Amino acid sequence: MGERILEIPTAHWFDKAEVRKKTLDPQAPDPRRYFGMIADDLDDAGLTELVEYNDKGEVEGLMYDRIALTIIPIVRNYRDRITKLESEIKQLKEG
Repeated sequence: MGERILEIPTAHWFDKAEVRKKTLDPQAPDPRRYFGMIADDLDDAGLTELVEYNDKGEVEGLMYDRIALTIIPIVRNYRDRITKLESEIKQLKEG
């Protein structure tokens, strides 16, 4: 799952409701620019455990709190690989 999440692009967007409100009321606050991932992209990638759905089964949003957890195995793997490489380098230097 972690490897698949790394392939999902990040995105920037403006909330449609905020844009609509500003269009109807020029005194409304300017729409904020959001950064994150698009829920449909995760759904398309089969990462359904990280997607929120409504009662009709339609994509509603992401479970951002769970996304970070998918990266832990990757970080552990990199940590272990780095430790191994550092050990090999040390042995070569002492060699």
